[in-house]
Amino acid sequence: MKLNGPFNQVKLSRRSFLLLGGISGYGALMAYALGPKEEVVWQALYRSWTEGWTPKSASPLKDIEAVLEHIREDKRAELSLAFKLLTFAPTCFYLTGYFFPWKDPYKVSKIIQKWQYSERMEQKKIYAGVAAIINSSFYGRVESYQDIGYPGAPSFSLNEGAL
Repeated sequence: MKLNGPFNQVKLSRRSFLLLGGISGYGALMAYALGPKEEVVWQALYRSWTEGWTPKSASPLKDIEAVLEHIREDKRAELSLAFKLLTFAPTCFYLTGYFFPWKDPYKVSKIIQKWQYSERMEQKKIYAGVAAIINSSFYGRVESYQDIGYPGAPSFSLNEGAL
């Protein structure tokens, strides 16, 4: 493929062009730090999921990032791709029915309900991922246990003659 304009001396095959794009995309997906657009989506989903309630000691975005750091790399990449699709207007429309609904709490709650009972596998997978991440974020901080009514991890003690 020969490029026009100032790059007309550069010759790339289709295979090289696709490989370069694939490597660039893979590098972008492997980063687990949330970008500004992803933060907007996560905040909207978190607020809708918890119906506006947040544990006093919680920091939703930090808690979500902490959970994302500890999930398997392939699952993190899959979830990261889903959120990149949710911040791109055409794919956001396909997945939600709206171009960028994240500022309207009513639309966000409708989207969550739609995903939960959807016949589309991609929407169900996004719902399951969001549910797991947000629910896990509640249990990631010992300080928030009292706020959410969680007594803490069970502890066991073994008597010497028990086994």
